[in-house]
Amino acid sequence: MAGYLKKLGGVAQAAAGAILAGNGDDMDDGGVEELLERISDGVLADDRRSAMSDLRIRVAESAEAQMALGSIGLPVLVNVLKEEREDVEMMRGALETLYNAMATELMTDKLAEGVSPCRVNAEVFSRERDSVTLLLSLLEEEDFYVRYHTVQLMTQLVAKAPKGCLQEAILSSPLGVSRLMDMMSEREVIRNETLLLLSSLTRTNEEVKKIVVFEGAFDRLLAIIKEEGGPEGGIVVQDCLELACNLLRENSSNQVFFRESSFLPTVPTFLQLRSLTVEQAMPPQKVANLLTALECVRLLTASTLPPADRTANQAILMKTNTLGLLLPLALKASSAKVSTSALYCIGELVAAHPANQAELGAATCDGEMQPVPVLNAILRIALLAADPQQCKAAVHVFECYCGGNADGQLMLASTIMPVGEDDHTMEDHKTFGSILVQALTAKSDGDLGPTCRAALVLQHLLAENMQCKERVLHIPLEATTESRDEFL
Repeated sequence: MAGYLKKLGGVAQAAAGAILAGNGDDMDDGGVEELLERISDGVLADDRRSAMSDLRIRVAESAEAQMALGSIGLPVLVNVLKEEREDVEMMRGALETLYNAMATELMTDKLAEGVSPCRVNAEVFSRERDSVTLLLSLLEEEDFYVRYHTVQLMTQLVAKAPKGCLQEAILSSPLGVSRLMDMMSEREVIRNETLLLLSSLTRTNEEVKKIVVFEGAFDRLLAIIKEEGGPEGGIVVQDCLELACNLLRENSSNQVFFRESSFLPTVPTFLQLRSLTVEQAMPPQKVANLLTALECVRLLTASTLPPADRTANQAILMKTNTLGLLLPLALKASSAKVSTSALYCIGELVAAHPANQAELGAATCDGEMQPVPVLNAILRIALLAADPQQCKAAVHVFECYCGGNADGQLMLASTIMPVGEDDHTMEDHKTFGSILVQALTAKSDGDLGPTCRAALVLQHLLAENMQCKERVLHIPLEATTESRDEFL
């Protein structure tokens, strides 16, 4: 232990010069050195605790104190955590002081340009793997606040230390990930902080992802989501969904485990709203929850997946009414972001899957007077939506629907008719083709966006399908006189 503390002290002092701007000799450390001496050399327990309390406050309020602590104080605090397990108050104080030294960003002209004391302190602390091993051991302490502040500190280390540093240290520690997963069964405050920590740890490290899944992450996440109210719950639901997305993202083995463990049919429940309809204005948190749930659907149907895995996921999701839940979000959601994400999900759900493409082609939704084909409604979004990203997502649906779907292309092409034949038909009675042709030939009023997007849809409708091309070539699509004059 003495060798480790000496090494940590040497690293800390070496780093001190990096965060000063040439003013280190006359810098006021805010009394940090004196407080550290009282903590390390004091005899009276109350005086040492008082010094720790003062140190915690000063580090939270002064960048100079943060720099001084990083330069000379880390070994003192680590020694408290290592040797004074019986003194809970000192343990809490040491953890809170370390947290303040890495979490509270403060400014001072003593800093070298672009240097953050918090990041330097985090790098120095995490550079020694024994420091992380020490923190992991604290997760087994009986005191609630010791465990809580330990998880908080580790979350800051992930955010502030060099990329991958904490993940490597945790993986090198026996049962490191297991100890973190045990915190998921703690009281809400620790559990919620652990969710944030695990989300940060699993964002980039594939090995951590696999171990977290092996330790039963999906079971626990789904239980918490249900307990917290599903998509209409609070930020904890969002945190759970974000962690689930991290575990599924670009990880084929985790996705296979998710599917084969029968978790996949639970995904549609993330999209079910009970207390309000999609047309009503959604609180920001519900929007955030839905967007994260929709990202989960997209990850499970992404084109980057092995084809067999993607097809299997698409089939299960369609069977469990995912399309039926996505359509109201895509067509009626008050949030353009939700609608956009739902449209992309619909596209990926049917892409390269003939059965799903046929189901989308046959689907209907409520019109003003009567049910209308869903593809007609999506076409109107592609042409008329105010949000450009929403329009782009709707066009993407047709790219996915028409890809490799000759029958679907021909079905849509068969509705195209000469200009003027459908001009006076009620909106609900207009065919897909008539809506498309009107957009292609309508007077632009200076906005060619709808016409260009209609051309994109037509391109997908005709792509690699000679039958459709020949059919469209025999239909007179002469523009109206007003439209020709406008183009000229």
